[in-house]
Amino acid sequence: MAPRQSHGQCLTLCLLLSAEMYPKPTISLSPGRVTALGQDVTVRCRAGRRDARFSLFKVGDRTPLGNMEPGGEFLIRSVRWGDGGSYTCYYHYASDPFAWSEPSDPVELVVA
Repeated sequence: MAPRQSHGQCLTLCLLLSAEMYPKPTISLSPGRVTALGQDVTVRCRAGRRDARFSLFKVGDRTPLGNMEPGGEFLIRSVRWGDGGSYTCYYHYASDPFAWSEPSDPVELVVA
């Protein structure tokens, strides 16, 4: 019989295994990384396949800012000062919802 693992150990192991399975996505900001107060910004996350499902996080926050079915675009409407900071995204596929990618490289949103 295999030794029992705690939830935390399993989560760590699962994340390590999934990082090997799914490479990190790319992330970009449109119209650009420097944005005027009140302007809309689109965060685009991309992966190798079109059926990837993404989650967007502001670095330092544990709660996703959004979950997206295939498409990978997140709209931040009327940017405020508090929206400035680094963002990263992860993805998984519907066929394997428990295996996630490693995080994208962070992208910095600057509110001017």
